[in-house]
Amino acid sequence: MSIQSGDVIGGRYRLIEPIAKGGQAEVWIARQDPFEQRVALKILIPKCGVLGVQRMHREAQVLAGLNHPSIVRLIDFGVLSGGSCFIAMEFIEGCRMKVLLRARRHSPAALLRLCEQVCAGLEAAHHLGVIHRDVKLSNVLIHRRSGVREQARVVDFGIARLMEGDPGITSDGVVLGSPRFMAPEQIRGEALDARIDIYAVGVLMFCCLAGRYPYNGRTAHEIMHSHLHGALPRLHVSASLPDPEGLVAVVRQAMARSPEDRFETMGALRAALQRHLPASSASGHRRRTAQG
Repeated sequence: MSIQSGDVIGGRYRLIEPIAKGGQAEVWIARQDPFEQRVALKILIPKCGVLGVQRMHREAQVLAGLNHPSIVRLIDFGVLSGGSCFIAMEFIEGCRMKVLLRARRHSPAALLRLCEQVCAGLEAAHHLGVIHRDVKLSNVLIHRRSGVREQARVVDFGIARLMEGDPGITSDGVVLGSPRFMAPEQIRGEALDARIDIYAVGVLMFCCLAGRYPYNGRTAHEIMHSHLHGALPRLHVSASLPDPEGLVAVVRQAMARSPEDRFETMGALRAALQRHLPASSASGHRRRTAQG
């Protein structure tokens, strides 16, 4: 199925322009007729077959059960002819967190406040038994509107899994995720719980503070090997933050190689992050640097 601007999907969504494309789906800005409401329309690439449809249907089911300001809101799901389907979600005015970091216009405190919002959304998902399994910079959208505080929204629950009573689309032993954010047990294909999302948020915070990924490599295999065996690079936290040593400790605990050494819950990670963030503008704090 070849799609282009002006096409109507599902009888009610008129495509405006593409905004993202991956191996399994394209995401378009679309207008929902007859309401003139803009939505983000995720359309499955037909070659993904039955498994692709099952995964997208699962994503829609997961989103339908989640209602939180830090999680993108589901509007609709539909099956198309030719082995495809779509998910309609609220359209987020703004950019992906990856773009925000690249612009280097936000203070460390502002970036960590966004990470705190990510924690809140994932905490709500975990309370409902949902593990995201693919938390990364490109799966966090930053909602930006004039006069409104920026809001982080977690997206792409395509490989999410329920913690109990759900065999899922995949089984243990199958490695899914993004190498730069994958927890060691995820790389090894072991049984997973919510602590893999905690590890990924730790990587997210490392990126926000350091401006780079903790582990790099020429290939996905090299990156995953570093997650399994490499020492966590030293993290330099400076400028306006009042407690850099504390933040280094939070990141290191979130990224602990053993799940037992991480925060027990996303709520515990969020609370620890809050304790070490300034309550307001940090201009009055003495400049310090910590290394981890």
